[in-house]
Amino acid sequence: MIELKNLSKVFYKKNIEIHALSDINLTVAEGCVYGIIGSSGAGKSTLIRCINLLERPTSGEVLLNGVNLTLLTPSALAKVRRQMGMIFQHFNLLSSRTVFGNVAFPLELINAPKQTIQKKVLELLELVGLSNKKDDYPANLSGGQKQRVAIARALASDPEVLLCDEATSALDPATTRSILELLKDINKRLNITVVLITHEMEVVKAICDEVAVIADGKIIEQGEVSDIFSNAKSELTQQFINSSMHVDIAHDYLNRLVQASDETKKDLLVKLHFDGASTNEPVLSAAVKLFNIDYEIINAKMDTLGKAQVGVMLMKFNGEVNKISEAMDYFKDKKVEVEIIGYV
Repeated sequence: MIELKNLSKVFYKKNIEIHALSDINLTVAEGCVYGIIGSSGAGKSTLIRCINLLERPTSGEVLLNGVNLTLLTPSALAKVRRQMGMIFQHFNLLSSRTVFGNVAFPLELINAPKQTIQKKVLELLELVGLSNKKDDYPANLSGGQKQRVAIARALASDPEVLLCDEATSALDPATTRSILELLKDINKRLNITVVLITHEMEVVKAICDEVAVIADGKIIEQGEVSDIFSNAKSELTQQFINSSMHVDIAHDYLNRLVQASDETKKDLLVKLHFDGASTNEPVLSAAVKLFNIDYEIINAKMDTLGKAQVGVMLMKFNGEVNKISEAMDYFKDKKVEVEIIGYV
């Protein structure tokens, strides 16, 4: 479907070369939801704009269904771009047009018959849940509703690919979830390939089949979501996972926390990080029996990344100090990451 081969992009600022992308190679399969995750300034937006040649690569190839877009004439490229809808972080709606007019705009540009436009726009507004807003103007819509209009507009030309440039970054968490559910539904119902860039692990977890991690203009990891995030090879990838699987420690425990056990503070506070290799094993119950210790789960978060279960537990362990130490070593042997917080 989409192939990027040895793609690089260099910008020039006062005769200084800025390498935004360096030797990017990735393949997006047809019907896939492909996520590209990275920190601010990593090159995500440049990369997605290179896919439809809104940014022309300095070198390398961009192929859609085997056709090298970098070799096309401007008129031929314009036709191919109709196969690639795009939605943006800040919606980019025309304030002077109604919801109906915004969605109809791409069809008007290609001189589609009025009857065709009427039928298509109403179908798309029903798909995105805005049939009752067709006569409203963008100023009267919420952020989530504006993004739904933008999605309908991107689908007007019946694209094969939907490119999403930080499509949920300006939305609150509840609205983000609803937009991601809509994108996943569109992907399944219409078999549209979705490529989205984000700096949020929650977005990748919610809908992506595959993911590439980008840093300093280079792809540092890529593959299926379950494989990448259950066996992260880079520190950056692990940071994204940890940001998603964060659990808070109550102030009561923080105020009582010490780093060495004494007679009054002998309960060990620990974070246990589970990945796909460890979540299916009964390691907690086994440790209790083996080492005669007690535990209390204070806070926990478990989730699914692709097909793998991952999670983090904030726990308090009570028992003989040497037995608790042996239990921690046991967890490590079982591929559970142990983070010692202190004693309470």
